Amino acid sequence: MPSINREFFTLSDGVRMAIYHRPGVGVPIFCIPGLTRNHRDFLPLLDTFSDRPFYLCDLRGRGASDRDPNPENYRPETYAADIAAWVHAQSKMPMDWVGTSLGGILTMALAGQCSIRRAVINDIGPVIETAGLDAIRNRVGRAETFTTWQDAQAAVVEGQSPDHPRELDWAERTRALCVERNGQIEFDYDPAIRQQAQGGDIPPFWSFYEQLHPTPTLVVRGESSDLLSEATYRQMLATHPNAQGVIVRQTGHAPTLKEPEAQAALTAFLN
Repeated sequence: MPSINREFFTLSDGVRMAIYHRPGVGVPIFCIPGLTRNHRDFLPLLDTFSDRPFYLCDLRGRGASDRDPNPENYRPETYAADIAAWVHAQSKMPMDWVGTSLGGILTMALAGQCSIRRAVINDIGPVIETAGLDAIRNRVGRAETFTTWQDAQAAVVEGQSPDHPRELDWAERTRALCVERNGQIEFDYDPAIRQQAQGGDIPPFWSFYEQLHPTPTLVVRGESSDLLSEATYRQMLATHPNAQGVIVRQTGHAPTLKEPEAQAALTAFLN
């Protein structure tokens, strides 16, 4: 497998966004992670599509990207502008986009501005369920630190095993979520993103999703997701003329995309 290269894209306010590139042949696959996640969530896909070029990103405040000195910038509008700036600085080539949770919202929001050949929306929709939103708000921004990777893994298993009972490699998952800094292990995002994650219910945004209607779209839903309801999932498939869906069984928010049914759907859809 070709190596993955990291580079930094400097945004208009001086914040650097980390972009990871794996060379390959064919249409590139561009992956956008969720609220507290980073590019490492998508590394398993590089083996699934061993020949394709990939671009992975860390949103500002996550992974190797700069932490923003102004936490008010941790909002979807800013992330969308960041990604649009990077995309427009490229050759404007069409790409296949894979967006998990927040990354799926950004994919919908940017569908009218960027050249998307195919889109994968992972466990998010135009109606965000209150129960799932509250669960995220209760978790995000906890400045937990751990002295050993074993302690970090125990915390990850405790917090995530109810939604991911099929996970087989918790060490890999922990290292995707956490990083070692200054002799301590912590979750790899700026806790200040919590400030902009709070608030009331989010109004439905079907107009964003409608921007994807000309684009072949795969909607992935965790069978027990508390963020994307079955009703919203069904409506997404019914109202989109070019959509198909896959349910990942015994899984909550959000599927890792390593599950066999997710892998089969992605392989058929993106090839």
